[in-house]
This record gives sequence, structure tokens and C-alpha cells, in this order.
Amino acid sequence: MDIMLIQPYYESPIYNPPLGLGYIASVLENNGYKVNFLDHSINRISNEDLKKFVQRSNPQLIGISMMCRALPEVSNLVSNIKEVTDASICLGGAQPTTLPEFTLRTTKADFAVIGEGENTILELVQFIEEKRDDFDKVNGLAYVDKEGKIRINKPRELIKNLDAIPFPAWHLMPPAKYNITSVLTSIERYPVAPIVTTRGCPFRCSFCGSPTVWRGTFRMRSPGNVVDEIELLIDEYGVKEIFISDDNFTLVKKHAMGVCEEIIKRKLTMAWACPNGVRIDRLDSKLLRAMREAGCHLLGFGIESGNQEILSRTNKKLSLELVPEVVKNAKEIGMTTYGFFIIGLPGETPKTIRETINFAKSLPLDRAWFNILVPYPGTDVFELFTENMSLDEVDWKNIDASTGMIASRIKYIDLDAADLVYWQRRAVREFYFRSKIILNVLRHFGYKNIKTMAKTTFFQNLFPKIKQG
Repeated sequence: MDIMLIQPYYESPIYNPPLGLGYIASVLENNGYKVNFLDHSINRISNEDLKKFVQRSNPQLIGISMMCRALPEVSNLVSNIKEVTDASICLGGAQPTTLPEFTLRTTKADFAVIGEGENTILELVQFIEEKRDDFDKVNGLAYVDKEGKIRINKPRELIKNLDAIPFPAWHLMPPAKYNITSVLTSIERYPVAPIVTTRGCPFRCSFCGSPTVWRGTFRMRSPGNVVDEIELLIDEYGVKEIFISDDNFTLVKKHAMGVCEEIIKRKLTMAWACPNGVRIDRLDSKLLRAMREAGCHLLGFGIESGNQEILSRTNKKLSLELVPEVVKNAKEIGMTTYGFFIIGLPGETPKTIRETINFAKSLPLDRAWFNILVPYPGTDVFELFTENMSLDEVDWKNIDASTGMIASRIKYIDLDAADLVYWQRRAVREFYFRSKIILNVLRHFGYKNIKTMAKTTFFQNLFPKIKQG
């Protein structure tokens, strides 16, 4: 039985290997199935070429991974695919997990995997291969039945032993083909590969969809298993830097320390980073030193706000008093430091945004990201965002931080979309237009690269003239 896996096109300067599909592909291949892999981010093809590719491959099942802003793109993919094949189409990812019924109704796909996908997709493939139609027995699945009604099955039990999952099918998505770097991201060596060492996060921040996707659980791979994959990437794919893309790599200090010790024991010399953000309250000096000794050169910190009351409203459970010392300690041992901040959190005012800007500037950060709040499905803020509108009214294509899209229907803050964009741009300008930051950026990236960056949509959006008053 042949299966096709598709990563939709996302308009972005960053192209990451789709780890979720990579894990699905490896599980299917390990069970004897042939997998055709199409990643539109690095191999963008026309609708007509897509149809020809599907016809040549003749799959019995087509799996499509999707984030929420891919809803229009996926709907188009499904429509074109159904013109040339009777193959079943299954969706996976955060969007179908959080909104399975709406996603199936909108895209016209046949199935949707809810949550962790490896075992669910394997069982679905086996049902299709055996020509069974009792799909109600596949836990973790949503599907359209014979009468056209959407059915939601029982949740599937999460995989207890993450070491039992084979490594992603890296041969289908060689890291060197991807542009993982983004504007102002610090990378020491190329090529780069992202890996995950844990799944989930037990915290329930109101702006984060992880608790819904992973059901508030936290599971870890063993340090040996993690470093085995790192060695594979180095030896087989020439990778020279690793991005640890966990939601919360440092949550369990023993795990993070174990990975560091294993890297040191094997005398691996690749660089690595935690660009997605780590818990500040889990970073003591001992762990920071171990991470640096093991080759970590960059840490992102999920700070979110400079106002403690706003932060507490998000259920972040972080004391801002801890932040300065941890960032200082990371800088002193040679780490590049990033801070992530959100503008537009519930209760936000111009005063609290000003406090966030001032707090960011007071820290010894090398870079800072000021993102307008994105109301992702599965989050508390999404429920607030959509309480007076239907899901069909959401501008799915533009519901992400890079476009600054926040609808004027926001009720939980006394700011409109224009105010949020204004404050985002002001925050970026105030943080970066300081001599020490400018010199740091120029020294790290070089004048020619900065000139190239200045032509990107990111800079054009964030550095226009700001009207005063």
C-alpha cells in the first residue's frame, strides 16, 4: 500500500523540516509501507503538477499536516487532489486536533488525526488496507461517515515510551535542503537540524495550544536516544548544529542535564541551541554551565510580559524577579540570549506595554521578539477572540504573528488592531535602535547581510516611520 505525505506551503522566510510528518513517515516505512513525501515549502509546485504527481504515485491514503493558517491552502490541496484520485485524505496537526469537526467540514477531507499521530495513522492505514469501514474503532480519529456526518472517536492513549518511536525519516527531508534561519537568528554552523527531546508541557498558559494538543502531559526521551539521533544527523547528513525545538526542554533538570552529559561523554563538538524558549525558573547556574560546556550557544527565554499582573493572568506562573539574574548568568558564560514578548495579552493597556518594553531594554538580551498575540485554536484567548463570531468569520490565512493580524472584534483589551501594530513597531524600534544592540547585530551578521535583511517583509513591516502623537 502506497501513502503520500504532504506539507502545505507556508509563506515564510523559515523552512523547517516537518518533524511531525517525518515521524509519521518513519513509522509507516518501518511497518512496510511505501511513502511518497512532498514538502511544498522547498518544492512548491502548481496545482496541475500536484495532480500529475498524485496520479503517478497512485496512493491509497494521502496525509496532510496543517497549522491553522494553512486552512485555505489545505482546502485548495484537498479540492485538487480529489479531482484526480479516490484516495482517502487524512489531516493531522494542531488545527484538526483542536477543531476537528470544523476542519473536516471546511476542507472536505475524509479523516483527521486528533493529537499524537503515529499509532493512529498506522491503525487507519491498516483499516484501509483491509477494506474495513468500522472507523469508529480507531481511537484518536475524526472521520466523515457514509451518510456524510462527522464522527469524533475516543481519544487515543498517549505513547508512554518515546524511545520506542523511530527517528524521523530524515532521508525524506535532508536538513541541508531547508532554510531554518530567520531574520536575526543566530546560527553558528550549517546545516542545521531541529529535534525534539520531549513532548508536551504541564503548564497551561492561556495563549499556548500545547495543553490541548498534548493534554497537559510531559514525556521525555532518554538522553541516550536523543544523542543517538544527533549522531545520526552528524554522520549521515553532515549536520553541524542542532536546534532543540521542545516546548520545554529544561522543565526536568535531570533530563536536560542528562542530554548535556551524554553529548560531553561522546565528545560531540556540534553547536546547539534552544531557540523556542525555555523556562527561566528551571535554569540554575549548574545547568547553564553544563549546557554551555556541551555546546549550547543560544537560549530563548519565554518572558512574555514586563507586567507581573498581566503575566499572572496568562497562567504563566513565572516571577519576573527571577528573570534578570538568569539572563545575566547566561550572558556571563557566553550564551547569546533572546527574549520573547507578547503584545495584546488579556488586560493589556498602553501602560503595561510600556512596562514590557522597558523591562526588555533593562535585560542583557542580544535580541528580542515582540509578537502581537495570536489567538490560536485550543487556547483560552481563542475562546475570548471568537465568543461573538463564528469560526467561518476568522481570517485563517492571516492568523499569525508575522502579519500582526488581530481583528477589531477583540473585547478583552482596550486596544484596537492599529494600536497593537503601533506598539509592536515601537517596541522593536526602541529595543534595536540602541548603539550596543546595533553594533552587536552588525558584528554578528555583517553589513551585507543586514542590507539583505532590510529588504525583507519583516523589516518593511516593523521599521516604517512611526507617527508620533
